[in-house]
Amino acid sequence: MKLSGIDQEFIEKKKVDQEMLNPRRNSVSSIETEVLNGFSDAIKKPFEERLTNFNQSKSDLVQMVSDGEMTVKAARKRAGELAGEMQMVVETVVNQMKGEGSPLSLRLMESVRNRKKSKTSEALQGEILDVMQRNLVELQITNRKSEFEGRTYLKNGANQVATASMEKLFEYLDESEMKEDQAAVEWVRRQMEQLRPFVVSPEIMERIDQSCDRPGSLNLRLVAKYQKAIGERISEPGFIEALLDQAIEQNDANACSAVFQMAREELQLIRPEAQLKLMAVIDKFPSQAFSDALRVDRDANRDAEARTEQFQAMSLAYIEQSARLEDAKQPSESDLKRRMEIKAREALPADEPIGLVI
Repeated sequence: MKLSGIDQEFIEKKKVDQEMLNPRRNSVSSIETEVLNGFSDAIKKPFEERLTNFNQSKSDLVQMVSDGEMTVKAARKRAGELAGEMQMVVETVVNQMKGEGSPLSLRLMESVRNRKKSKTSEALQGEILDVMQRNLVELQITNRKSEFEGRTYLKNGANQVATASMEKLFEYLDESEMKEDQAAVEWVRRQMEQLRPFVVSPEIMERIDQSCDRPGSLNLRLVAKYQKAIGERISEPGFIEALLDQAIEQNDANACSAVFQMAREELQLIRPEAQLKLMAVIDKFPSQAFSDALRVDRDANRDAEARTEQFQAMSLAYIEQSARLEDAKQPSESDLKRRMEIKAREALPADEPIGLVI
């Protein structure tokens, strides 16, 4: 039965999908580039050297079979012995990968233990004052709701219901911040956050994000903006250190989270002095920034575990496939005889003419 073009395309796609799911399809270059790049040179280089030697030994066995110096059975037996040695190397590398931890991850776990220790009376008094202040703000928001709405709500028509005006909200926010009216500031921010999904202008969205940047709170959009700005000056001496000092002083969770996330993903991009500064101030991170740092670290550790499992599966499958010596072909008697005849011939002198004599 002749297949249609759609059926043929479906069969070809299914074959490709099966090959993608098969770990034996991966070559040695895939193991080195796709998996090992996430680990240190102390792990990568010794394994790459052993893998190169293994591949050279495999090629030598194939050549010896081709030259008639060894049978396929003997060559495959030797290849199996070499594969067993490489499997032990893979097991050693996997154990090294599992034992290799990020300095930031270790420092973060230490900070977790420090935070669980009993707090000083001064720290407890500060937390009690913060709770009392938040409760007072919530009470004022409830009692002054009509006052806030009267300053920021407008009617679009005679019979229309009054709604919040974005322009009035920005004006009232500036006025409330000058008066240090925390209840009014918080109420305006909540109104802006409710209206943000309906805003079309990117400029107004960014202005809302900046206006709603509360001390100690995390906004992932602002974290992304911090990361973009930090990336442009990441190698500048003293920049990261000054940013962290300012973030801790102002209780800026977004800046703290941005620096930690960039450092956790690619620590080598951060200058050594900035790395030490980051590890020194982790204990002082705002609560939301610290929780986000734990999430980032947990995701990074999960990715490392996945790469380790992928490396183990790809490496063992490649070694197993290589040990079969599928390229080794035993030469026929006529091929061996012809090769012996060629070797027995004397080499022509350098000045001997070659070609046809006419």
